[in-house]
Amino acid sequence: MATETEARIVPGQWIVRLKQNASSSSQARHMSFVSTRTADETPFNCEVYHEFDLDEARAYCASFDDATKEELENSSEVSPPIRPDSRL
Repeated sequence: MATETEARIVPGQWIVRLKQNASSSSQARHMSFVSTRTADETPFNCEVYHEFDLDEARAYCASFDDATKEELENSSEVSPPIRPDSRL
């Protein structure tokens, strides 16, 4: 039986938080990287559906596969772990 938290997880959707010292400009560079990688012919596909640009946290919600998740977790701008998105 799934726990209440597991039941609310949205498969394939993730919350990516940038490192604590990330500025608005570093977030913009990262989002440009994500957009460029998604547009080229590599097996990287990321659909961003919400961005957070707050002083205390810079993050985004997106849908992508496990290979893309692994690549993003290895990015110097991302603060691991990338967590699953869930319904409230």
